Amino acid sequence: MKKNNKNLYLVILCIVALVFLILTVFLHVNKQQNTLRVSINKPITTLDISKAVNHNDLTVLLNTEEGLYRLNKDNIPQKALAKKVQVYDNGTKWIITLRKAYWNNGQRITANDFVYSWRRTNTLPNAPYAYLFKNIKNATSVQNGRLSTDKLGIHALNREKIELLLNEPQNNLKQLLCFPTFFPQKKSMVYRNQHDYGLSASKQLYSGPFLVKKWKGLNSVFLLQKNKDYWDASNVHLKYIKYIVSPDSRKSMSLFDNNKLDIMSLKGAQNIEYKDDKDYKNYAGYDLGYLQVNLHSKKINNNMDLVNGLATSINKKKLTDFVMHGQYKSANRIIPNKLQKNNGPKFIYNFNVAKQNIQKANIQKIKLKLLFTSDYFNENEARFIQYELNRLPNVSVDLKEESLPNYLTDLYNGNYDLALKQKIPTFFDPNALLNKSINTYQIPLFWFAKYGGGPSLQKNRVKGLIYHPIGINWDYKNVRLNN
Repeated sequence: MKKNNKNLYLVILCIVALVFLILTVFLHVNKQQNTLRVSINKPITTLDISKAVNHNDLTVLLNTEEGLYRLNKDNIPQKALAKKVQVYDNGTKWIITLRKAYWNNGQRITANDFVYSWRRTNTLPNAPYAYLFKNIKNATSVQNGRLSTDKLGIHALNREKIELLLNEPQNNLKQLLCFPTFFPQKKSMVYRNQHDYGLSASKQLYSGPFLVKKWKGLNSVFLLQKNKDYWDASNVHLKYIKYIVSPDSRKSMSLFDNNKLDIMSLKGAQNIEYKDDKDYKNYAGYDLGYLQVNLHSKKINNNMDLVNGLATSINKKKLTDFVMHGQYKSANRIIPNKLQKNNGPKFIYNFNVAKQNIQKANIQKIKLKLLFTSDYFNENEARFIQYELNRLPNVSVDLKEESLPNYLTDLYNGNYDLALKQKIPTFFDPNALLNKSINTYQIPLFWFAKYGGGPSLQKNRVKGLIYHPIGINWDYKNVRLNN
């Protein structure tokens, strides 16, 4: 009898173990089937809405946070956290009523979360997109320290109502409010974490479709997980997005070929090699890569003949066709023809004209410092531009590569002669690409969509992916995976 009981016990134990194994395999397969796998070339650096500047950071914020509006698949702003919008005083006063929505910790998203976020961004010295607030009443004076933050043209009328005051009517305000810099932030979260705010997944609250998981600063793999507290969670179909940081495009290709990636960007010669592949996609982009000239540099000193010499000395077609392997389009104007016909002066390569301009500049031998960061330009691209400029008579150019924070600080302080930069148009207005500063001059080099845009490989199972050619490219909210 005891022997029979023992045998029965072993049978039951085996059945339980088998069921557990089957369940584990099922859950693993189910998780894989509901996980979008994306490669990026660099790790994200911050989840701080006020400080985020590069494409990877902003893309994660677009998919984990929510603003008053969100662009749909046709790039038309749709109400998101805004439930009702009333416009008064010829378009200079907006009253926005918030929908009932919650942070991922269960706390209500309030008008004060927007007020605090906007005030914080307008008082941080290095907030990269603070200039976007310039049409908000008193924003410039608040940024310059001439007025206190409570004078900024955003106020909480009650828990659910926001009052926006503008200097003048602004047709593209709704598009602008889709950009992460205008999203809400929770004051208590910022104060609690101080300098650590936004530097790991747990040091941020989330109002959008997904939450960041398993990220502590420089992880090579991290996750976005569906946010069950998101107001529109029923339209979020993915359970996870798995980000794989892979600077080596050959490694990404191996992962893609072995069915461990769904989306990857093609780099260099891969664009030519995979152009006829069934998974090949080419996403248009209107981000601008350009050379910025510091007109107030002692060596430049507002010498426009020198600037024109620099502007006409770079063979941009050679840069895009050979150094960049045809990934991007050379740019002779600040605004592309597809966006606007009357798009400003041309900057055509002509080395003879460049030498004539240098002769007119009447300069002795000068040594210029060319600043760049690998977050925007790789070393081969920077060295090609250095080589082109060094061909000019009496001009010598030294490269200075910096980390992104140091690069931004030097730009802010004017500690450079030349800088390689990118500009991300934040809304569908061609003039967003134009230079608004009297202290700098922009020489266009190429059009690109550095993160994910441009040539890519994408598995056929990915459906519902929204790509925006201007602003932050990728919106994963409505993605479905057909397995």
